[in-house]
Amino acid sequence: MGILRDGVAAGQLDPPDEELPEPLRGEVAEITELIGMAVPPALAARGMAGWTQLFGLISFELFGRINRALPHRDEYFDHQIGLMADLIGLP
Repeated sequence: MGILRDGVAAGQLDPPDEELPEPLRGEVAEITELIGMAVPPALAARGMAGWTQLFGLISFELFGRINRALPHRDEYFDHQIGLMADLIGLP
């Protein structure tokens, strides 16, 4: 969330122009308030999606779930990180 907060503050990250469905909007806003991060709920939700994707990618790598399916794991990881950065709006 700090990366998102800093990106918005520096003008390098534009929050997405979307409305989250209720009650998700309120729940995400509550989380950002709890941790003291002034991040728009739609951006926070995208950041959370990126975080869970990263966690999953690392877990699959650590536990060998990608080894047999994708011999070029580094390229796959880089591609997936790029997709998540695009979703979040990171440069």
